[in-house]
Amino acid sequence: MGFTNAERQARYRNKLKATARASLEETVTRKRQEILDEWVSQDDDPERRDFAALPPRTGEAFESWIGQVLVADLEHEFRRYLEEARRQKLRERAVT
Repeated sequence: MGFTNAERQARYRNKLKATARASLEETVTRKRQEILDEWVSQDDDPERRDFAALPPRTGEAFESWIGQVLVADLEHEFRRYLEEARRQKLRERAVT
């Protein structure tokens, strides 16, 4: 006895959602680590150096701030991607 088409589609959607969720969590973790590493390596900026010397920030305020940084970073990357796609189209049109 097999699955119906609707059941297959639902299982596939759930699998995609789980994969996307895991990928997002991995991205958030990686970006958070990049931000913390950047703070530690910014020895020339006293404010950042002092902030990095403080104990790790946790709680909702930190999570909210990290979320804002991630959103801003992703928006910036997306705008860069759109700009590059626009330039690519213009180059292709110029060639033809």
